[in-house]
Amino acid sequence: MWKGEGWQEAVDSDGKLTFRSKVVEQSLEVKVPIVQDEISTEKKRGRPKKYNHENIPVKIHLTWSAKRAEKDRSDRERMLERLRKRLDKPYQLKAAIKRGCTL
Repeated sequence: MWKGEGWQEAVDSDGKLTFRSKVVEQSLEVKVPIVQDEISTEKKRGRPKKYNHENIPVKIHLTWSAKRAEKDRSDRERMLERLRKRLDKPYQLKAAIKRGCTL
């Protein structure tokens, strides 16, 4: 999906890629409850069927932007730096995990 054709790209005045978007068509399988009118009256062994499986066509909008990529990169680096600080003192890391704190 991320590689290939069909991308619309936006480039700034310096020639750097700033934004990409693409619309992909997929099918999604969902469980739809059976209406009382559709339930068969003949007796069968086992549990009665409650759902029908149907495929629904959906459109997925994929986007990428340079600003968002930079923000995500800085967030990851900040989390890694916090983890490195906690790894210096393992007892603090263990206590934080017990409390359920995010690193």
